[in-house]
Amino acid sequence: MKKLTQISALLLAIILLMQFIPFELKVNAATTENGLQYTTINGKVTITKCPENYEGALTIPSKIGGKSVTAIADMAFANCYSITSVVIPDTVKTIGEYAFSGCQALKKVTLSKNIKVISENAFSECPVLTTVNIPEGITTINDSAFYKCTALKTVKLPFSITKIHSFAFYDCDGITSITIPQSVDVIEEYAFANCNNLKKVYISFGVRRIEFAAFQNCKNLTDLYMYHTVLEIYDCAFDGCSKLADVWYAGDKLDKNIIDLREDNTYLKKAEWHLEREFVDIDKEPAIGVNLSGKTAKV
Repeated sequence: MKKLTQISALLLAIILLMQFIPFELKVNAATTENGLQYTTINGKVTITKCPENYEGALTIPSKIGGKSVTAIADMAFANCYSITSVVIPDTVKTIGEYAFSGCQALKKVTLSKNIKVISENAFSECPVLTTVNIPEGITTINDSAFYKCTALKTVKLPFSITKIHSFAFYDCDGITSITIPQSVDVIEEYAFANCNNLKKVYISFGVRRIEFAAFQNCKNLTDLYMYHTVLEIYDCAFDGCSKLADVWYAGDKLDKNIIDLREDNTYLKKAEWHLEREFVDIDKEPAIGVNLSGKTAKV
C-alpha cells in the first residue's frame, strides 16, 4: 500500500510539472531564401548563422514564415567577411555575444530600437565600421562590444545608457569626442583606452567613478569637461594622455580636493584646472545635467 502511495505521488508530481512545460518544445531548423539559418522555438525565430560568402548590404527580416525574428544568436554573423551593412529590425530584442565580430567589410549598423543590451564583443574587430546608431532604450554596452573598431567615428550615447563596461570602445581610433550621459554612474576599466584621436571628453553630472585605465593612452586628448559628482579616479585612468592641457571643472577647490585621485595620473594632475565652470554650451557640445546656478542645462 505504501509503495502504491509513492507511485501515485510521483505520477501527480509529473502531471504538475508538465503544466509548466511550454506546449511547443520542438525546435525547427530551416534556411531562408537568402541563406540565413534560423531556429524556431515557441513561435519566435532566432537567426543562428549567415553564409560566410554573403556579400553586400543585409537587412534581417522582421518575420520568417509568419513568425517574428526576435533574436540573433552568439556568433551568428561572426567572420562574415563581405557584409557591408546590416539593418536589424525592431522585432529583435537580443543580440548574442560575438554576433558580428570580425566582419571585415562591415561599415554601417542600424540597431533595433527594442534592444536593451549590446552584448560582449558583439561588434568587436570590425575594422571599417564607421557608423552605429545606438538608439534610446539601450541600457548597457557590455565588455569589448566595439573593441578595436578602429574606424568608428561617431558615437552618440543615449540618455538610457547606465553601464559602459570594460574595453567597450578600446582602440577606437576614429572617435574624436565623446559625451558620457548623466545616467552613467561608472566608466569601467579600459572603456576608452587607446582611442588615439580622442580629443575631448565630456563627463556629465552624475558620473561618480572613472576606473582603472579608462582613458589610458588617449594621446591626443587635450580637454576634459567634468562635473564635481566625480569622486574617484582610479590608477592610470588618464595615464599616457600627454597632451591633456585643460580640465574644465564644475566644482570649486574644495570639491577638487575631495576627489580620490590615485596613482599614475600625472598628466591629469599637471593640467590646468579651470574651476567653477558653468557647462551650458561647450564648444558646440551641449552639457547634460545642471549648471552651478541650479538651472537645468541646455540639452
